[in-house]
Amino acid sequence: MSNAYHIYMKREGTDNEYIDIEADSRFTGMKYSKCTGLNDKGKRKNVYIESYPEENTARTYMGQTVTREPTDINLTMIFSGNSRQASYEAFCAFIENSRVRFYDSVRMREVLLILNEPVKPSEEVFKGSEPYMEVPFKFKNIWGESRTPISI
Repeated sequence: MSNAYHIYMKREGTDNEYIDIEADSRFTGMKYSKCTGLNDKGKRKNVYIESYPEENTARTYMGQTVTREPTDINLTMIFSGNSRQASYEAFCAFIENSRVRFYDSVRMREVLLILNEPVKPSEEVFKGSEPYMEVPFKFKNIWGESRTPISI
C-alpha cells in the first residue's frame, strides 16, 4: 500500500468514475485535513423489543438484513493560496446537489453522503506567506455504515 493518502469522490448520476479531489483542477489549493465518523455504524432500524411486566426477558424481533439509521461524517478541508475562494465555491457546487460517494484510500472504506448541514468556513488565516481557510463539511452517510467498495 502506498503511503500517500487520497480521498476520492463521485456524484451519483453525474460522474462515471471517482476523482481524486485534491488533484482535480477545479479545486486548486484544496487539501484534506481530516475525516471523522467513517467507521461509525448507525443504530439498527429493524430490531423490535417488547417487554412485559409479567416476563423476565424481552421479546425481540431482528430482521434478517441489517438496516441502519444514517450516521454523521465530518470532512474538514483546507483551501489555500490565491484561488482558495474559487476552489471553495467550486467544491461546494460539486457536493451540494448530489448524493456523493466518498472513498478513503487508507481505510479503504466507501460511504454514500448527502450534505444537509450549513457550511461555515473558519475565518481566513494568514500565517506565513500563504493565507488559507479551514472548512468543516457535515454530511449524512445515508447507508448508516461504511462499506468495502466493490470497485474503484
